[in-house]
Amino acid sequence: MEPGKAITISSIMREFGLSQEEFALLFNCARKQVSEWINGKVHPGKLRRDAILARYELIKKHPELVGVAREEARRRRKLMTSSLEI
Repeated sequence: MEPGKAITISSIMREFGLSQEEFALLFNCARKQVSEWINGKVHPGKLRRDAILARYELIKKHPELVGVAREEARRRRKLMTSSLEI
C-alpha cells in the first residue's frame, strides 16, 4: 500500500490478490457483505472498519494467513461441489 493512500476493501483485496470469499474468511464477515461494501450498497461501521484495519496490519506482518484463507476457500468450494453431486 502506498503511504498516504486510502485503505479500501478493494485495495486490500488487490494488495493480497484476494477473492471476495477469501477476504470474508480473513476478515470474519460474509462474502455477501464484502460484495455490498465493494459495490457501495452499504458501508462498514466504525467498529468493523477498525477491525478490518487491525486485521490488515496483522496480515501484512503474517502474509502466510492469505494461504490459509485460500486453502479454506478451496476446501469449502470442494465440499459444496461434492454435496451437489448426488
